[in-house]
Amino acid sequence: MSMTKAGTNSSIGDVPDEVATEDSLSEIESLEMPDGTWAICDDRTFWLERPTFLTTSSFSRHLLDPGDAAHARQLLAAALTAGRASRSSDANEFVGQRRSLPRYIYGLAGSYQTTHATPLTMRHAAGRLRAAGNIALAKHCRDVADQETGHDQLALKDLEALGVRSADFVRDVRPCDSLELVALFRRFADSESPVSVLGYAYALERFALFKTQQTVDAIEAIVPPGTMATRCLRVHSAIGSDAGHVASSVRIIARLGQSDRISVVCAAFETAACMMSPTDYPGDEAAGELISRYMK
Repeated sequence: MSMTKAGTNSSIGDVPDEVATEDSLSEIESLEMPDGTWAICDDRTFWLERPTFLTTSSFSRHLLDPGDAAHARQLLAAALTAGRASRSSDANEFVGQRRSLPRYIYGLAGSYQTTHATPLTMRHAAGRLRAAGNIALAKHCRDVADQETGHDQLALKDLEALGVRSADFVRDVRPCDSLELVALFRRFADSESPVSVLGYAYALERFALFKTQQTVDAIEAIVPPGTMATRCLRVHSAIGSDAGHVASSVRIIARLGQSDRISVVCAAFETAACMMSPTDYPGDEAAGELISRYMK
């Protein structure tokens, strides 16, 4: 078996939040991910164990009852790391390629799809949670829906600022990786455990924190001078509201019962894996020709 350890400075695990109580400092949590990887954590770090066909795991499921925010943060970090690692390193052939204006415009069409789906899907999950008697979580999902309402319009405004007929463009250009995420989100909302939508939301917002002011500056360097076309990016980045959402989500997830926490953590794993899906971006030249058909 292979063991991977990520310390407290892990880029995914290191999200400032509550300090764990003294009683939980030496406690270990462990949970098997959907692909068979074991996520193990304490309040400061996480490990991944991947048993081989010749070995069995030395861990069994163990979650704190009740949970705490420090452990929840690290267990979620383990799930996100394992989810991304579950897809081959070359799953997305365009990862790491240089930024370009056609790529950014194409990406805005994808951002529209995910942001447009959030309010409706969260309200659907809220209705199912309420019907099951989980009033507090239903209210939280409704609050998330309210907070995210209108974010799809930011993507449209960015496209318009770039001279693109936004309504026509997002109707016709529907990036497959974004559609796959939306389908996964809806599956969670329709599942026997609609609380899973919290794992999806956490994964998207946690990875959004990798988009920093430097990311925004780099995009603004390739858009036409004087053009304000980073509204959607700014909101869904480390300089927007997502940092606060991530911290509050950890606290909410930590308070869930064990079965709900398992659903949320596994959903975070699946979402991280889905985010590594191959893109259908056709390349700058073909994308530029496609975009030109939608210019004003």
